[in-house]
Amino acid sequence: LLAFIVSVTSFYRYRSSILDQYSGMAQSVANMASTLVDADSIPRYLREGKKAEGYLETETALINLTESFSDIAFIYVYRIEEDGCYAVFDPSTEEIEGAQPGEYIPFDEEFLQYVPGMLEGSEVPPIVVNDQYGWLLTIYHPLFDSHSICQAYVGVDIFMESIMSDEIIFLAKLLSLFFSFLLLVLISFMQILDKRILEPINRMATASNDFAYTTKGVRTQSIEKLRNLDIQNQDEIGNLYRSITSTKPSGTIRSFNPSKTV
Repeated sequence: LLAFIVSVTSFYRYRSSILDQYSGMAQSVANMASTLVDADSIPRYLREGKKAEGYLETETALINLTESFSDIAFIYVYRIEEDGCYAVFDPSTEEIEGAQPGEYIPFDEEFLQYVPGMLEGSEVPPIVVNDQYGWLLTIYHPLFDSHSICQAYVGVDIFMESIMSDEIIFLAKLLSLFFSFLLLVLISFMQILDKRILEPINRMATASNDFAYTTKGVRTQSIEKLRNLDIQNQDEIGNLYRSITSTKPSGTIRSFNPSKTV
């Protein structure tokens, strides 16, 4: 039971640790992406779209950054308004068509509680969402212009499948360790059982098979053989052994072997 509790606790601690690790990586990528986007140009990007000067160069830089990290699913830039998000940069992938500059995107339900803070440019904690784009761990990082006004947010998504695969590998190792420990305990228990119970009983049984009752001298020799076993157990086996070996040669041993009498 203790090993099971330790295993479960270890797994949940690992899960928390791996989420922190991926969140930290996503945050670092978001910081890098924010250096690629000119926040002062975001209003112009929204008005002019991909025709705006510098837009395509920035979009290409974001695509290259995404492809540099195998665990990163998407990097995009959204402007946050009270009624929802408006795409600034949302590069397409092989599987998903990205939104066009200025395209409206409604808030995911998981983000609603953070909208008031995002309108003021506040940091947002890591959020796990499950929407049309998949099961994702999302990081948002504010983009401030030269006047310290939050113009948009850089979003970085990591597929939760990447995190789950790490958790499954860890769980497999943990289960392997748990069952190895359980096997070790069982082997140790069997060894103790054999040494403390089975072996003494077998030794007493073997000695009793040779027990002779013909004369007092022979009886004395038989009891001495039992005493020479020197069983030191401080349990029921030891009590039985001491009871047998305390038998006087002149008496009977019916309590030990009732099928034979003197």
